[in-house]
Amino acid sequence: MVEDALAAGMTHVWFQQGPNFSDAVAKAKAKGLQTVSRKCILMYAPPVTSIHSFHRFFAKLFGRY
Repeated sequence: MVEDALAAGMTHVWFQQGPNFSDAVAKAKAKGLQTVSRKCILMYAPPVTSIHSFHRFFAKLFGRY
């Protein structure tokens, strides 16, 4: 996936946790990609509703958003 992102000209990649997650993040960083990991995309991608809105509120409150 990292190679595909680079070939497409991407500079930022969002990683959801899964198998080989840490290896993929390390590989992307080594290739110069900006990465986001260990964050739930449902707190950021609109529409943010339900429990995700609640989590986002507290993330913003404590400076972790």
